[in-house]
Amino acid sequence: MQTAAELRGSWRWLAPVFVFVGSGLIGIAGYYELIPFETRMWMRLVLAVIFLAGLIIFWRNKPARETCLALAAVSAGLWVAGLVGDRFITWLGISDQDARGFAVSKINETLPIILIILLAVLLSRRKLASLYLSGGRVGASLISGLVVGGVLFLYFLSQGGWQVFQAGALKTLLPDIAWITIFSIFNGFMEELWFRGLFLSRFEWLLGRRWAFWITALTFGMLHAFGSFTGTLGSLLLTTFTVFLGIAFGYIVQKTGSIWGAVLGHFFADFFMMLGYFATMGS
Repeated sequence: MQTAAELRGSWRWLAPVFVFVGSGLIGIAGYYELIPFETRMWMRLVLAVIFLAGLIIFWRNKPARETCLALAAVSAGLWVAGLVGDRFITWLGISDQDARGFAVSKINETLPIILIILLAVLLSRRKLASLYLSGGRVGASLISGLVVGGVLFLYFLSQGGWQVFQAGALKTLLPDIAWITIFSIFNGFMEELWFRGLFLSRFEWLLGRRWAFWITALTFGMLHAFGSFTGTLGSLLLTTFTVFLGIAFGYIVQKTGSIWGAVLGHFFADFFMMLGYFATMGS
């Protein structure tokens, strides 16, 4: 029979596995399109119920309770986002294949997740500072985000992005840039609120700063592998790229205590990616 000390030692190893598997299941339920949408909707709902049950079971254990809250909030947010679907696109009668449709679809997807995360945290009587939304060294955070944006811009140019700024190409893309900006703002804020604001902060309580840092970065990359539409090699490259971004964003948040530099850097990553995508589509 295990002693209390041995049980605590086992939990130190089991906790990262629980967090990684739980986050992975959420990613599969949210974005793994090889599974039928209706099945993924049931997975999201079941996961939300399971993590809510964990929230009750571990009510007196703050680290475990807050971790279950984080996992439950995202599962529920994804479920509600699935219920909303593309209703706004249907009501507006617009295509989901152009920049405007991409932006509206992204608003449909991200708003429920953002609102449920904020609601869950406020109902748990936590302040927005617990999501790194206030406090910390905001100036240093934003400067770090600009540095990441500068590196991403240079990478974008090195991959042929300079062609976007030629007169003819830029003129063609101008009507799309506002929609690409909206897409990038909503997606960047939602994913950073999810991974750095919610997951990183809650996982730190359960796992410690180092484990939380690496598991958040890895699950961030894994999420993009599930959502990739570029084939096996493209999925591998995108996953690797987003893991490195997750490392950079996690470092910024942990060093500055503010999420806003990570949001800014994430905005640039999405903006240049979408700019390149529509430039390619236009050509």
